[in-house]
Amino acid sequence: MPKQKKKPPVKPQGKPRPPKPGPKKPKPEAIIELKQRVFLAAFRTTASVRHAATAAGVARTRHYRWLENPHYAARFEQARDAAAQVLEDEAVRRAREGTEEPVFYQGEECATILRYSDALLMFLLRGWRPERYRDRSEISGPGGGPIPIDSRLIPLADVLKPDELQRIRTRLAGKSG
Repeated sequence: MPKQKKKPPVKPQGKPRPPKPGPKKPKPEAIIELKQRVFLAAFRTTASVRHAATAAGVARTRHYRWLENPHYAARFEQARDAAAQVLEDEAVRRAREGTEEPVFYQGEECATILRYSDALLMFLLRGWRPERYRDRSEISGPGGGPIPIDSRLIPLADVLKPDELQRIRTRLAGKSG
């Protein structure tokens, strides 16, 4: 018996069927906005692009593409400020209150010791009072002016070759005129 070809189903004529009831799919813009909000919230608390990207379910590179959008970039700057405050608060806490570190004896933890971070404290002081705690190294003269050089101490003619001395004189003549 020969095989008979199957006929394709006949499409009903008339009105198209209404869509099935159920939740509507969110628009792509809404999904992006949601992911950005999750990313920024996670960044505020972690100060880490990698951790924020994982929380939002996006690649880190997506965040850098979003930064091309001025609206997102402005929101990210606000999140950065908040993240910086979180880090600063933690640094102050560690410097002032210390952190507990375990003490081991013969491979067993036997106690904890409270350690304060002098390095964090100094870092904070340099940030809050740079005029008093910064590293001092001035390479300008008094009052920020030029460094005075007593020409009697190092006669250039004794140190430099004649052609080098002439090049310096030419340069100086060009700058003063």
